[in-house]
Amino acid sequence: MPRLGDRRVRMFGWSFARAVCVTLCSAISLLHAGYALAQGAKLNYEGQTVASVDVSAGPAVNTDALLPFVTQKAGEPYSQAKIDASKAALMQTGQFSGADVQIEPVANGIHVTFVLQPAYYIGILSFPGADKTFPYTRLLQTANMPAQQPFLRDQIDRARTSLMRFFASQGFFQATVEGRTETDEQHKIVNVIFEVQLHKRAKIGQINFQGISDQEASGLRGALRSVWARLKAASLRRGKTYSSEHVQAALPYIQNHLRKEGRLTPQVRLQPRDYHPETNRVDITFQVTPGPMIEVKVTGARMLKRTMKKLVPIYEENSFDRDLVDEGKRNIAGHYQKKGFFDVSVSAQISEAPDKVSVVYAVKTGSKHKVKQIDFEGNNHFDDDDLRPKVQIKTAHLFSRGSFSEDLLRQSSNAIIAAYKDAGFAEVKVTPRVEDFEPEVDVTFVIVEGPQDIVDSLAISGDDHIQNFNTNGRGLLLTPRQPYSPRALEQDRNQILAVYLDRGYPNAAFEAQVAPAGQPHHFDITYKITEGPEVKVSDAVILGRGKT
Repeated sequence: MPRLGDRRVRMFGWSFARAVCVTLCSAISLLHAGYALAQGAKLNYEGQTVASVDVSAGPAVNTDALLPFVTQKAGEPYSQAKIDASKAALMQTGQFSGADVQIEPVANGIHVTFVLQPAYYIGILSFPGADKTFPYTRLLQTANMPAQQPFLRDQIDRARTSLMRFFASQGFFQATVEGRTETDEQHKIVNVIFEVQLHKRAKIGQINFQGISDQEASGLRGALRSVWARLKAASLRRGKTYSSEHVQAALPYIQNHLRKEGRLTPQVRLQPRDYHPETNRVDITFQVTPGPMIEVKVTGARMLKRTMKKLVPIYEENSFDRDLVDEGKRNIAGHYQKKGFFDVSVSAQISEAPDKVSVVYAVKTGSKHKVKQIDFEGNNHFDDDDLRPKVQIKTAHLFSRGSFSEDLLRQSSNAIIAAYKDAGFAEVKVTPRVEDFEPEVDVTFVIVEGPQDIVDSLAISGDDHIQNFNTNGRGLLLTPRQPYSPRALEQDRNQILAVYLDRGYPNAAFEAQVAPAGQPHHFDITYKITEGPEVKVSDAVILGRGKT
């Protein structure tokens, strides 16, 4: 079989595609990195806290021996004078043809990297001994050595520690990891190989529960051995091979089990694992806070239990407060309104105790109604046929009394308002009027359109290299004599930036100015574009080829 170093290429098509993808991304990222280095000197970091300092050089260079030449220390304020002195001292060693500084903002300050020329960058990472057990992308994410970064030798130690921690979380507590490098001197690329020996996976020992009685703990152990737990990939039992996915899946499974028993806001936390190397077994402990019992009832009307759980957000949110109770009232009222009980009323009675919460919804449905017709008043810009598809309320027909509720009424009004605002009517108002003729109901949407905002002129500045922003057969929306709306402006912004990205201007910026024109509700629009540099791919290196 073909080889990449000592790593067998089991699936050539995937390996080749992955290598091409990683390397092309690396080539583009190197260009960005070069641009960032060039721009870094223009930014003022003086006085900012330096969180950490690294030195990037070839894999054969002992960077620890170079650190004494760096006078800019971690934990100190950034000093351009110290940065320049550090670069000069590194160059005086006679080992390098140049020295650049890469600065990256981090959570606690800035990270400074001295990149010594010729610079070496990370290429392909491989994980022989682990790639048959874990997906390559998972290992790559764990190692956290991005290809676009300069090579730092201490990155290998950090990646090794992360991999060891990851393998332990997956049950391979006896795993060993050794890192080595292979260098492509022609392209100054360092490939990193992590030799992994996983050894035998641990098995589950004791399953313990804290915070609940022995009887409840016994019930949860039984639940974790059930068929449903297997279907949810949450099955845990003594002697079973340890799986962190199953342990993590057991947390929500235990919570759901407690909820089904009527518990409110149960909390389950995983305690630190207790590994026994002499038996290669690991004990698992869950800290459980079961929470109070919750009871919800609906009286005065028939309602299925599963329907009630969908309508009452106490169940979905798994918490209790007055706002959730009120939302449940509105949802229950809307449910019966959609069934034709337009005059329904719902009240809630709450009873709270330390170990139990009870909510009773009392429903009075009233008589059934049906929606006879839907009308519009005051709509001059849009015809009735234009507005009718935006209305969520439906009229009655042979097999239905129609659809009506306060929520549907509000959604319909908001949809009509959105349509008018997109057409330039920023001051539009829509007021629904409901007339009850027992048992028929008429709904009328009363519309006050207000004035329409119009674009008088559109000026574009800064578009030195690109003037045509037509994409997919569609031009800009805000052009002279067209309606003005913030949504149309946002769509123009996205379209212009998309064109620049497609043409190789990744740093293009857009700014819009909207100014009143000579008459009310008329506007002059200015689009100011900062194109930034055009980025081109200078070279693409393909790594990992096995046969082609």
